[in-house]
Amino acid sequence: MWILAAVPLYLLVRHLVVAPATVLTAFILLNVQAEFTASPDDPHALYFGAWFLYPGSLLIVAGIEIGLRRLQLAQRLRLKT
Repeated sequence: MWILAAVPLYLLVRHLVVAPATVLTAFILLNVQAEFTASPDDPHALYFGAWFLYPGSLLIVAGIEIGLRRLQLAQRLRLKT
């Protein structure tokens, strides 16, 4: 769980990428909700079998945000010249 939180927080502090921290917040809220409601489709099952999906999805979201920022920066530079 600490590694899951470390990746988006590093991206937020070091590169100012906000989307992974937002997705992490959603994951944590789903986790808290699952603690209070007992159901077979809780997110805890994914921690054991498919733990790599959480950091993978955070990195995909980070890549999308970084790509969009670079595209926006390139467009701004083209407009200035």
